[in-house]
Amino acid sequence: MTPYKGAVTQLYAATAPEIEKNGWRGEYFVPYAKRTQPSKLAMDEKLAEELWTFSENMVREKCGSLEIK
Repeated sequence: MTPYKGAVTQLYAATAPEIEKNGWRGEYFVPYAKRTQPSKLAMDEKLAEELWTFSENMVREKCGSLEIK
């Protein structure tokens, strides 16, 4: 994938006039700039909590704390 193609979806979501015109907030877009529903895994709150905890633990392990200085 080229850098351009890799950025198309994010650029679309950030700049396309129809985003605001349609009142889209918190929507899910996939390549290339296609609005869709997130997967069931993406909506799994328990899995999200586990990922958050894992991420915090990795930051602590690598940085020593979660505090931003």
